[in-house]
Amino acid sequence: MGRPEEEIELAKAFLAFSNSSEEIEAYLLAEGGSAPLITHSDGFLEEQAKVQTLGDLSADTTADTVFVPCILDMIPASVANSDFGRELPQLANGTYTPEQFAQVLTDAAAEASLE
Repeated sequence: MGRPEEEIELAKAFLAFSNSSEEIEAYLLAEGGSAPLITHSDGFLEEQAKVQTLGDLSADTTADTVFVPCILDMIPASVANSDFGRELPQLANGTYTPEQFAQVLTDAAAEASLE
């Protein structure tokens, strides 16, 4: 039993919208990642560069990139899964400044990379 034609057309419209360059860019700005095969709109790369990790990942992803790593592949698991969550309350309650929080995570990442 097939679907009504209207339902099929709505599904196609949804897929076209959710896979449009504008929606992909909005996703990249909110969640990170890379889409090297789309042509970015004016100002997108500037907006993305406001978050250093996203900007760095984007800058390292070119038309020659074969594999785009997940952001969690770039961060030691002990930092992403343990240290981040353990240290985040200190940032939220004002114990750490953003710079101190970043330094704690940087130190943890350096220590993890020695293991």
